[in-house]
Amino acid sequence: DAYRGKSIFPIRDDDSIFISLASFRDHLLGDTLKGAFDQAKRPDRLFVGAVVQNCFGLHPYPGEDGVQCRTGAQVVGKDEHGHDTTKVSDAPPDRNGIDEFCSSPAHRRFCDSGQIRVLYLHENESLGPAMARYYASKLWGGETHFVQVDSHLEFYTHWDELYVSELQSAKSF
Repeated sequence: DAYRGKSIFPIRDDDSIFISLASFRDHLLGDTLKGAFDQAKRPDRLFVGAVVQNCFGLHPYPGEDGVQCRTGAQVVGKDEHGHDTTKVSDAPPDRNGIDEFCSSPAHRRFCDSGQIRVLYLHENESLGPAMARYYASKLWGGETHFVQVDSHLEFYTHWDELYVSELQSAKSF
């Protein structure tokens, strides 16, 4: 009953934006994060909650065996009836878009200031996109506004200002 009808976090009144993001083996995640911050008018007001579901490879962490990464089904030709023939191959570990973003000199400060919150899951532990989006939503920390995006999105110039303006123009705001 302590939280009934109350937010766990106090809701900020600074037009901050929480970006809820779920990624499954997406090589564009780093570019999406860079675009969100580079195209924002006020990147200092952006906060990201990302669930990264990747194949981390055979030795992702000390003491953990990991798994061999595999491709999805690849079309390699046609059979005698004209149907696609496919194969699955070994693959390198997936790109870590969070590391790409946070190691970029232009973006490191956003990670260092706590604007990027991440939950990593091995791809074989994924429970699907709906559950990943739910987990990402739980990384919200009281930001004024909430937006859910895909991990392969391109952002428009000053998208954050346009988003807040549109929200505030709604009759229900």
